[in-house]
Amino acid sequence: MRTTSGKTGEIKALRIMIMSKLLLAVLITTAHAAYGQPCGVSGMVVQLRHDINLPPGSLTGLPRLAGGDEGAPNGQGFSWSMLSIPVRPADGFKLPAGVVFGLKHSMHQAKVNITVLGNDPVKGPGSIPGFSKQNGGDWSAPKGQGFYWYETTGEGFTDSDWANVDRLNLLPKGTVIGLKNSRNQPKKKLTWKGKVYDPVDKTIAPPEGFERRFGGDLGLPSGQGFYWYEKTVGCDAAGKGGGGE
Repeated sequence: MRTTSGKTGEIKALRIMIMSKLLLAVLITTAHAAYGQPCGVSGMVVQLRHDINLPPGSLTGLPRLAGGDEGAPNGQGFSWSMLSIPVRPADGFKLPAGVVFGLKHSMHQAKVNITVLGNDPVKGPGSIPGFSKQNGGDWSAPKGQGFYWYETTGEGFTDSDWANVDRLNLLPKGTVIGLKNSRNQPKKKLTWKGKVYDPVDKTIAPPEGFERRFGGDLGLPSGQGFYWYEKTVGCDAAGKGGGGE
C-alpha cells in the first residue's frame, strides 16, 4: 500500500520533471532566437578576393584559404573562406544551380585537403550527385593546372524551394555564384530564378542581392580573367554558426 508521503513524493518528482522540461524548452527557444539558424552549407565558398585586383579589405573573421595566382608575388593572389558546418552537409539541402563549392588550385594547394562530398575538385570525377566539376584554369600556369571547383547543378530544385533557401539561411552573405574565367570558359552562363546571367557582361544587372566581381588572372590582357557574383545580403557566416576551414 502506498503511503500519503509516498504519493506526495511522486507528485513532487513529476512536478520537477515537468518544470525541467519546460525550462529546457525555454532555453532552446532562447538560444535559437539569439543565434538563429546555422548560416550556409559545408564546403561553400564565400568572400572570394584577389590581393592585387580585388583587395580583401574589411572581411568577417573567417579563416582564409590562399590559392594564389601564378605570376603573382609570393603569398598574393586569390583567397577565400570555405564553410565547415557539421549540421549542414552539402548533400543535405536543395540548392539552386551555380553555387561554388570546394575551390582549389591544383598546384598551389596540391597538399591541402579540400573536398566536396569526399571528392577532390582537382582529381575527382566530372560530376557527383548535385554538382558538376569546373576548370577555370590559371593563365600563367602549365596547361591543365589552375583553379578547379564543384558547382551546384540545381538538380531537383524547383521554384518552391526558394522559400527554404531563405528560411534556412542556406546562402549567406559572401556566397559566390556563377564563377567563370572569361578566357577559358567564355560560353559559361548562370541561370538564376529563370533568368540567364553572365558576370563578364557588365550590361547585365546582377541577380537581386548580389554584386558583380572581377578578380582577373595575371598574364591575361586587362579586363580578362575570373568573374563572379557575390551575395551582399543575408546571414553572416562568421557570426552565425558558419565556421571556416
